[in-house]
Amino acid sequence: MIRIDSSFDALDCKTSENKSYLDIRSKSELSNKDINDFIKTEFEKAHREAMLEPYDKLLEEVYDVSEDDISIDYEVSDQVKEILTDFKFVNWMSLNENDRLDVINKLVDTVSDELEIKDKSKIVLADENEDFFGAYDPQENTIILNRKGFIDPRELVDTITHELRHAYQHMRAEKLETHEDALFRVNLENYISPEQNEDGEFINFYEYQNQYVEVDAMAFADKFTEAMK
Repeated sequence: MIRIDSSFDALDCKTSENKSYLDIRSKSELSNKDINDFIKTEFEKAHREAMLEPYDKLLEEVYDVSEDDISIDYEVSDQVKEILTDFKFVNWMSLNENDRLDVINKLVDTVSDELEIKDKSKIVLADENEDFFGAYDPQENTIILNRKGFIDPRELVDTITHELRHAYQHMRAEKLETHEDALFRVNLENYISPEQNEDGEFINFYEYQNQYVEVDAMAFADKFTEAMK
């Protein structure tokens, strides 16, 4: 347990062989906020250490994964299905870029709410070559989409939801409340990025594509492209 003591000068956090509690001591009076913040930090630290204890075992689980190994507790809602009608080819092609961006943001906002993502990703448009579809930037919390991909709305939905799933993975990796969260955390810390040789050929595509966070994102996105059929 945790005991608060205000009789000492420095903030002293320690454990003893003869104690089953954590002493928090300070000569100056601590505010309730200071105490609560410190306790929260210590609990979160201990929680993460407990979740990540079998690190090597978790690491074995995040590579060479197939979609058969993935179970996603999410079903496309009627509200999302309604939004997806705007991505049907005939409807999509009748929209200008601003209208398309509105539809994209509506999809991101709605799915984010369903995944309980409070800090929603912002959409950034880029002009890249046709090999680039999209990416998630965790530092900026942005989903980058290639304008050239707008020509194929079904592929665009796949890209948006795939990258949105990566945003979800990063959020859950920080929470670290479930076994899946721990898998996200370990995989993101040991992520395999695609590498190309001098001829532009991928030399580790299998390893990249078959790691847990990528297979999970692909399986998640498949739910939306299936719903569009």
